[in-house]
Amino acid sequence: MSNSGEFLPRVYGVVIVHGPMASGKTRRAQELMQHFGCTRLVDPWEGQQLQPGDLALTNREPPFPTPGATVLDVATALMRLRRRKQP
Repeated sequence: MSNSGEFLPRVYGVVIVHGPMASGKTRRAQELMQHFGCTRLVDPWEGQQLQPGDLALTNREPPFPTPGATVLDVATALMRLRRRKQP
């Protein structure tokens, strides 16, 4: 936490959020980037090389060829956003 009491985002290496089309991935991308401390959005992600700080959004199903990435289904990712907003 900062001195002002604000939450600082946790910094992840690479975050991959997967789920069906129209599930809220792109609509909530900026919030997801802020929550996970990402600096670049890759949407749609089709398996290309990712770098630390990337948030990759995809309709593909795991497993993904990205060792060490944080992989979340869209429901779990959005749940983490909601939990963070609760008092």
